[in-house]
Amino acid sequence: MRKNQENRFTMIKAVRTYLEEKQEIVSAIGELAENQAILNSIYESLKDKDNEKKTSYKGKAASKLANKESVIKSSMAVSAALFAYARKTGNIVISELTDITKSSLEIMRDTMLLEAMEGLRNLAASEINSLTPYGITQEKLDSFSEKITQYDESIGSTETGRVKRKGAVKTLKLLFKEADELFEVMDKLVNGIEEKEKQEFVRGYNDSRKIQNLGVRHRPADKETAQAVVVK
Repeated sequence: MRKNQENRFTMIKAVRTYLEEKQEIVSAIGELAENQAILNSIYESLKDKDNEKKTSYKGKAASKLANKESVIKSSMAVSAALFAYARKTGNIVISELTDITKSSLEIMRDTMLLEAMEGLRNLAASEINSLTPYGITQEKLDSFSEKITQYDESIGSTETGRVKRKGAVKTLKLLFKEADELFEVMDKLVNGIEEKEKQEFVRGYNDSRKIQNLGVRHRPADKETAQAVVVK
């Protein structure tokens, strides 16, 4: 969650806790008890979606980077063998296709790099019987092919994680909007309580509804400006 969302979430948690502590009073007001149940549901959904947002992308970027480095490293051996073979046999086409630098591969977009790796694998497969003297056997080519597959899968996993994260962010916004609309009703119900003996409950509820906006971190010299600002 963003800072302002964390502040609002903390407020929702405080209201939820306070109502549970005053369950006897809440239960006596049917509509308030019903809204309490809805608030509890929103609270749990917020926790779930925030966790989904945090974990949907976690580790996937690092895994993709590791697979990218691995497939590029293997490709250099394959391209070097093809290049040397092409130069020896006078195959200008293969020579030009395999005159590849590591730095040029590292700056490629994922889809372009994947296409280049698949093209290199297919070219090597067509000449595999001639590449053994240059250090590339079928076993090594199969290993290279497997690394391409792993890289391809990690690209898909990263994209899926990105989509899930965007969906979670959108859902969080909707849940907070739903909570705001719910509080419009709950605030009126609580502040409409007239019984004198329940005014302490009303005050406690309103206190729990305050959002503590702690702002940003400050240096010790700015301590006075870092005090919490209460927002209703």
